[in-house]
Amino acid sequence: LAGYEKEINTALDSGDQEKLGQAFDLLGRHHPSLGGMSGIFTNAFTQGLTIATELGENDPSAAFELLKQVETILPDSDRLPPLKLTLLKQIVAKEPNNVEHSMELALVYETSEQYDEAREALKPHRSRLGITEGARLLGQLDIGEGNYEGAFRLLKPYVDAKMAHLHKVETDYTNTVEQIYQAGIKELEEGRAPKSWYSTYDVATE
Repeated sequence: LAGYEKEINTALDSGDQEKLGQAFDLLGRHHPSLGGMSGIFTNAFTQGLTIATELGENDPSAAFELLKQVETILPDSDRLPPLKLTLLKQIVAKEPNNVEHSMELALVYETSEQYDEAREALKPHRSRLGITEGARLLGQLDIGEGNYEGAFRLLKPYVDAKMAHLHKVETDYTNTVEQIYQAGIKELEEGRAPKSWYSTYDVATE
C-alpha cells in the first residue's frame, strides 16, 4: 500500500491535470477496497476541491471536469454542490447553448430546491431535452404550473424509455433464471450432480 499511496500523492502534488485526473479516477474506482487508507481519500478530496476552485477562475469547464472526478471519492460531501453551482453558472454564462451543462446546472438547483432557477436553466432547451433527467425535471415543473400539455410532451418519451429499459431488465432476468434452471435439470438428468442429491431423491420418492 505504501507504493500505492506514494503514486497517488505524487500525482496530487504534480499539479498536472492529466495526472490528477488519473489519480482521482484511481481513488474513485478502488475506494471500497482501500478502507485502511482513508487519510488518502480525505487529503485527495480536499486538494481536489482546492485545485478545482483555483482552476475555475480561468477555465471553469476544465475545473468542472476535474470536480466530477473528485466527486467519485466522496460523492455525498456537502462541500460539492456549492462549487458545482459556481462552476456551472460560469460555464452556462459563457456557453448558453450548451444543453448538457444547462441540465447539470438545473439538477444542482433541484437538489437545493431552487426550482425557479432550475426552470430558467432548462426553458431555452425545452425542445432538445430528449429523454434526459432535464426533461423529467422540466416536465415535473410544468405540472406544478398547470402546463399539462408541455409536461406530457416532455415526460411521455422519458417514461416510455424508462419502461422499455425496465422491461428489458425484467426479460433478461427471466431468461437468465430459465437458463440456470434448464442447466440444473440437464445436470441432474445426466447424472452430474453430487451423489448425495440422488440418494436424497431416492429416499423421498420411495
